[in-house]
Amino acid sequence: MAISLVQQLQADAIQRSAPITDLLRKAKLVAAKLKRSDLSEWIGHEIGGYEGVPNSKLPAYRQIHGVIKWRNPYQACAAERNRKAA
Repeated sequence: MAISLVQQLQADAIQRSAPITDLLRKAKLVAAKLKRSDLSEWIGHEIGGYEGVPNSKLPAYRQIHGVIKWRNPYQACAAERNRKAA
């Protein structure tokens, strides 16, 4: 009996050695077969690194917020606040 693609994906997902890109590719294939274009698009962005997606459209977990700090030997420590990293 042949194992289904969903069962393959589930089996691979519980193995620590399975590369995440392989899991994402299989998940994208499952999403396409299920005609879930929203999932297929999201997985495509995850695989492609959100290239070409404007910062305003990035998911919250892909945005980095912080304070840029640097050391100036003449004026001690300096910081730039309230700036979102690109």
